[in-house]
Amino acid sequence: MNQSDKTGFAKEQKTLMTNWDKYKGKIVAVSGGKVFAATTGKQAQKMIKDIEKKSGKSPLVTYIPKADTLILNNDSVPSLP
Repeated sequence: MNQSDKTGFAKEQKTLMTNWDKYKGKIVAVSGGKVFAATTGKQAQKMIKDIEKKSGKSPLVTYIPKADTLILNNDSVPSLP
C-alpha cells in the first residue's frame, strides 16, 4: 500500500497533480475528482466548509505556490533574541 492509500486521498492527489499548473498562487481543495480554488484564507474557509457539508468528508487542501516562491518552515527562520 502506498502513502496516498494510507491517507485516503489517492484520487484527490492524482487529480491535484493533473491540474497543478492551472492553480498556481491559489489555495485549492480537492474532493473526489473536483478541484476548488480560492485566493484568500477567508474564501478557503468558506469553500472547505461548503465541501464538507455537501460531501460529508474533508477535502485535501493545499497551497500551490507561484513560480519563484520561497516557502520557509519554522526550522528555517532564526529566532529573535
